[in-house]
Amino acid sequence: GQDAAVARARAAGLSRVVVNGMEPRSNRDVLALCARHQDVLRPALGIYPLNACANQIDSAEFLSRLPGMALPEAFDVAEELAFIEEAAASGSLAAIGEAGMDKMYGFNDRLFGAQEEVLRELCRIARRHSLPIILHTRGAEAKVFEVLQEERVELADFHCFMGKRKLGKQIADAGYFLSIPTSVMKNEHVQGMCRVLPKENLLTETDAPYQGVDRDAFPNEPKNIPEALASMAEVRGESCDELRDQILQNYDRLFMHRATARALFNA
Repeated sequence: GQDAAVARARAAGLSRVVVNGMEPRSNRDVLALCARHQDVLRPALGIYPLNACANQIDSAEFLSRLPGMALPEAFDVAEELAFIEEAAASGSLAAIGEAGMDKMYGFNDRLFGAQEEVLRELCRIARRHSLPIILHTRGAEAKVFEVLQEERVELADFHCFMGKRKLGKQIADAGYFLSIPTSVMKNEHVQGMCRVLPKENLLTETDAPYQGVDRDAFPNEPKNIPEALASMAEVRGESCDELRDQILQNYDRLFMHRATARALFNA
């Protein structure tokens, strides 16, 4: 279960894990889980691209385009955005997320447009409360980057980025972070991205339960991060200890930004 996975993460030496919500049910589950493990876990609340367009989905068209995939449950998006904003205002969140756009789910203009609308609202919540936003960008990497710039977002992590290396470097040059999944241990594309990005813009992630070292490593979980970090260091030709220290600094720069800003304001 989830609590056992947290115990294994602690035993592996992890001290900072951000847990993402995706829709009403998981957002509340994330808050409850993080409340039980405040020493290690910090919550992020969001609306995943598939859920962001759930109200616009034609079920027959969806099942035809994505056979075998369950239809997402429709919900009141405005109500959930208000819930996320209230949590952000309370100071209890590490970030807004998961958020973003996905071309596989947004296979027509109506669905893709609904995703963009929700992403922009989540960007505005993040900005209003000086929080970073964690982004899902499959097939829509350039579009999401464009939205962030238009919304003047300063704090963001492109999670499990699978776009082109040139765009990845542009994202890093803009001051955003990119998190490298545990599949870096085997995936050549992820290794190539890890190799070319500045270490000052890197974070680690699992994308659990996915992105394990191979298909047999399911479910993936945070305890695998130290092994992935060692692979990242090897790919980059750097010391594992130095890279770990840099990533911890990067985490603090991104996810502790609000606490730092408050401390400076109150000083």
